[in-house]
Amino acid sequence: MKLYSSPALGLLCVTSLLAMDSGLDCKDVAAAGLFDALVTSVSSANQVGGANAAQSQPGAPGADGANGADGARGAPGEPGVNGVDGAPGADGTNGTNGTNGADGADGISCWDLNGDGIFDIETEDTNGDGMASVEDCAGADGANGADGANGADGANGADGADGANGADGANGADGAPGADGLDLTGTIARGHIPADGVIEPGIFNRGIISVTHDVNGDQQPNTGRYRIVFSLDDVDENAKPIADLVFQDFTILLSIEKNGPGGPPGSGGLPELLFAFYENIALDTTAGTYEIEVNIRTVTNTFADSNFSIAVLGP
Repeated sequence: MKLYSSPALGLLCVTSLLAMDSGLDCKDVAAAGLFDALVTSVSSANQVGGANAAQSQPGAPGADGANGADGARGAPGEPGVNGVDGAPGADGTNGTNGTNGADGADGISCWDLNGDGIFDIETEDTNGDGMASVEDCAGADGANGADGANGADGANGADGADGANGADGANGADGAPGADGLDLTGTIARGHIPADGVIEPGIFNRGIISVTHDVNGDQQPNTGRYRIVFSLDDVDENAKPIADLVFQDFTILLSIEKNGPGGPPGSGGLPELLFAFYENIALDTTAGTYEIEVNIRTVTNTFADSNFSIAVLGP
């Protein structure tokens, strides 16, 4: 260790020597022999007296200094690698089967009415075959249930064949003379109209051009309504020329032939009371036609289809 100082530095060296710090290497760099003599003198004296002198001991350690402030926390380390899965354990052994339980006691037979296990032929042989079997287990017949309600009446059967005609009775006494009959002179048309309005040509349908059972023209039958067109060909021109005819020159005769719900007359059925009306529709003297509408109604003023006969009388 080299010292480049003034005499003060030399004093420090002397002090170190007195403290037995022989490790310090002090050299004269400033006093030119002054410090060499001093060092030599002290060193010699130390050597003379130091032969028997005890070496001084180190001083006691100083107190611990205060702990420094904690440093900043470092970043978390990376997660460690998962360890390898262990090998699966061995399967356990199956346990032993338990022992079978004891059989239950036999039940009572269905024929054993008193439960004593003995077949009593007098009371338990219900079918009378002398043996104990399931046939003896059937109970007695139950009581009959109540009668059900009567069903609806069935449809009427077909009419039977007509009976033979009875013998003719004896002729009765002559009756009183009848009133004069209706004068049908001047009849220009007559006919028999069935309930469906469909007529057939013949001697009973003279002077009738057409019958329509569809008054409103909608192709649907109108119950109890009939449009009838007559020809004026048989009008007596001597009585009145056709060109001069009016509605009041004609007389309409209607006869209803409706049968009752019990059948034709004589079968015991009651006839249905019906009324016939007619209305003038058109009189075309050029075309030579006369048209009316016949209405047939019941006593409750509702329309009803029916067979009827008609006659038209002219002037």
